[in-house]
Amino acid sequence: MMMINYLLGIFCGVGLGAACGFRIFVPPVILSTAAIYGDFDLPPDLEILGTETGLIAVATLLAVEAIVYFMPGVDHALDILEAPIAMVVATLIVAAFLPEMEPRWMWTVSIILGAGSAGIIEMLMGITRVASTMATGGLANPLVSTMELLCAMILSVLAISLPILGAITVAIVSGVGSPENFET
Repeated sequence: MMMINYLLGIFCGVGLGAACGFRIFVPPVILSTAAIYGDFDLPPDLEILGTETGLIAVATLLAVEAIVYFMPGVDHALDILEAPIAMVVATLIVAAFLPEMEPRWMWTVSIILGAGSAGIIEMLMGITRVASTMATGGLANPLVSTMELLCAMILSVLAISLPILGAITVAIVSGVGSPENFET
């Protein structure tokens, strides 16, 4: 039974960690909303998100993050600043879903999968934003920002409602799960 809990925690954490790569504060908002208005039990280290104060705090941060990403030029600067923050937040989220794991393994798994998934998504979105800027002079960047926000929301909901599907989606989106990686 404990192995199943570890796997579900890892799958949920990876999905939420990757969603942090799209938008840092979407996963905490989704977790908070699910805990307050749904039937989702938060891991002990994330219980603050199960309060209305926690929801207001992360929702405010999400609103600021979303608005800033709609500002041409500022969006590139934010990509650079947010990458390491997204990786740290993703690591902490994965760790929170593995509270019963021995600490050195919990942090190893959390860093590799949390920071790794957020970092890959951040990198892919940074490349996408640069390509958008080069192709359209930045005019299409708000569309890219909107797509990132939607992807973060969808992936966060998948991660907590269908963790295995969320993790598979991360593998496909990041290229880790692409068929050419499994050819012999």
